[in-house]
Amino acid sequence: MQELTIVGSRPSESILYLPLITEQSVLGILTVQSFTKQAYTEQHRDTLRVLASYIAIALGNARVHEQLNGRNKDILREKQELEHVYDQISYMANHDNLTRLPNRRLLDELMQVALYQAQRRNQTLALLYIDLDDFKSINDNLGHEVGDAVLRTVADRLKAALRAMDIVARVGGDEFIVVIQDVKDADGVARVAEKIITNLSEAMELMGHTCSVGASVGVSLYPKHGQTLDELTKQADSAMYHAKNRGKGIFVFAGAPPPMQARRAEPLLETTAAPLSPAAPRGANRSPVRVSREPAAA
Repeated sequence: MQELTIVGSRPSESILYLPLITEQSVLGILTVQSFTKQAYTEQHRDTLRVLASYIAIALGNARVHEQLNGRNKDILREKQELEHVYDQISYMANHDNLTRLPNRRLLDELMQVALYQAQRRNQTLALLYIDLDDFKSINDNLGHEVGDAVLRTVADRLKAALRAMDIVARVGGDEFIVVIQDVKDADGVARVAEKIITNLSEAMELMGHTCSVGASVGVSLYPKHGQTLDELTKQADSAMYHAKNRGKGIFVFAGAPPPMQARRAEPLLETTAAPLSPAAPRGANRSPVRVSREPAAA
């Protein structure tokens, strides 16, 4: 450590300079002044040297602390950026990019929870397999951009028709799965299916075009028609194809016999999607939705 003493300077009579040095660098200079000539004895200087070393250590620690704080902030910012990227990747991996609905992967996870809760609480769960009718003609005639807009609108209408606890996912080009939890009876499921078919059949004004799609729906029930997502999906998918073969725009429960084999058990009914007022004539408010109901014994 070096020091410089200046005697007789004005206005101070004595000035003592002590460098503030650490092992890494010089941090500054400690200046001590007095109006008395030769004010600082060797003992004073020894004391000030010790004081200067402590001040240098404190300043060095403060500088290191400041650097660490800066690095911590950088690390925190990088961590937040990585978490944001991870969230985006996770969302993209679990959701359909077009409709923002859960995809099949996320549906598997959600169904595991739903089936566990249904089993534990001894509840019934309904799976609706929905396939849009004549959607291909929209893509062919109006283009895929309009078709994409139709699919987004369908997704919005499906979500609007369901409760917050229910699940809706896109599992194919024009195929969707709806899961209704805590089902009370088959009639309640039928009303939801009718509502979905009616909502989807309403005209859509998209990109200067008036578009209209229908929907065929197959319905399976847990635990009656299956214990797993795959079993319920296969049953509902098969029922959906029965609906298409019966003329589209209807829903069919899994296990319902074909109408040609059991006409009395499986009549084709015509009903409105919502109750009409007593004064209103049949079919006056909305176009009828053709439905195929499950036998009462089911």
